[in-house]
Amino acid sequence: MNELDLLHERLDQLLKRFTSVKVDNERLGNIVRQQSQQINKQKGQIARLEEALHAVQVASSVSSEQDKENLKKHLEKVIRVIEKNIEML
Repeated sequence: MNELDLLHERLDQLLKRFTSVKVDNERLGNIVRQQSQQINKQKGQIARLEEALHAVQVASSVSSEQDKENLKKHLEKVIRVIEKNIEML
């Protein structure tokens, strides 16, 4: 009967370990989900900041009045070409 008691004791230990591991697994799963949400939120913030940076870079590249005037003339020329192409259709 001594061996049976030993097996019973080991089974109890394994059940306790299993329960502990299961609790740890659930806790770690929650942490992973929270961190994934945080990562997704930060990716969105990064995308918005990159767009803002791009806008600032474009704005700063056209800083002088002469650059602005040249850009305006170029855009007007491009628009006229597009309008001509539309009329031809």
